[in-house]
Amino acid sequence: MKITINIIPHSQMRYDTLDDWQMDGDNITFQIADTGNNLYTKIVLIHALVEQLLTEAKGISEEEITKFDMDHPDSPEPGLEQDAPYRSEHLLAEGIERLICAYLNIPWREYNQGGYNE
Repeated sequence: MKITINIIPHSQMRYDTLDDWQMDGDNITFQIADTGNNLYTKIVLIHALVEQLLTEAKGISEEEITKFDMDHPDSPEPGLEQDAPYRSEHLLAEGIERLICAYLNIPWREYNQGGYNE
């Protein structure tokens, strides 16, 4: 297995998201949007790693997740939609993000605002 992590401008993401990953056999490539804050970008990466791990363990495919996300372009966060196939995995990954932010004394609202580095 090979894991590749690319930090890229938000405008270069496949769709309006902070994290995206794709499988190629056993290889995983993560695309993480550059938030303009290295700490925040790494926290986004942790979310993506956790979500990918959990969805893989539950048998939810990357294709299924990507299709759902792309079919909901008006949703600010497709993973929070009631019918998202990976909703519980997304919520757990977000919970870990929140714990990390709390531990580092980063207000969730401040972290969650975005502020992409274009």
